[in-house]
Amino acid sequence: QQIAKSIHRWITTQSRMWSDGAAVYEATFIAIQSARGRKSIEKKREHSQTAKNILEAIK
Repeated sequence: QQIAKSIHRWITTQSRMWSDGAAVYEATFIAIQSARGRKSIEKKREHSQTAKNILEAIK
């Protein structure tokens, strides 16, 4: 029970979700995840293109 109280106290005093509000936190979270997704897709495209170039060079 003390651990739960400690976690609750930290969340309500330190967490951005509580200090900025749920809507702001959600918008920020979505923006961060979208940026991570775009970055991941770019890396996959680069890797795919490199693999195609290697296969063409082998042929």
